[in-house]
Amino acid sequence: MQLRNTNATYGVITKIFHWIIGLIIIGLLCVGLYMIGMDPTPDKWAMYGLHKATGILVLFAVFARILWRMINVTPALPQDMKSIERIGAHAGHFALYIFMVGMPLSGWAMSSAGGHDVKVFEWFMMPPLLAENKELGSIFNSLHQYMGYALIATLGIHISAALYHHLWRKDNVLRRMLPW
Repeated sequence: MQLRNTNATYGVITKIFHWIIGLIIIGLLCVGLYMIGMDPTPDKWAMYGLHKATGILVLFAVFARILWRMINVTPALPQDMKSIERIGAHAGHFALYIFMVGMPLSGWAMSSAGGHDVKVFEWFMMPPLLAENKELGSIFNSLHQYMGYALIATLGIHISAALYHHLWRKDNVLRRMLPW
């Protein structure tokens, strides 16, 4: 089992980053959608705290993932892919990275502007990104929400593209990222 990527496949560290961050983000999106409809109860506020803490951990993991990506090769796309497919693949991955950084940052900014602490479990407190400003908090709330919907759509396209490669094209694009 190789730790680093090669020109042909992803290494175990990249796969761990991919699957753990991906599954946590899907969980955060599900919790976020669930929280929207909750009545303001102590359970909702506890869930918000867990959501924020986990989002900050994802932000740190994504920065580590970006650093890891910068020091590794990226496996080549199949030679027979059309240029529009290559552009789509690169644009899709770029969008995912924008959302993986933008979602936690917008949530942190929303909490800061709303005058709410961002405590990462009982480990530490994040400093406020902004001074308290309810109008700005509302803007970041909307941004966080719409980015969440856009991320759901982008993940749907990402998963569909992986399945397209595996089931239709029958290439190794999905297999090289599988954990086994």
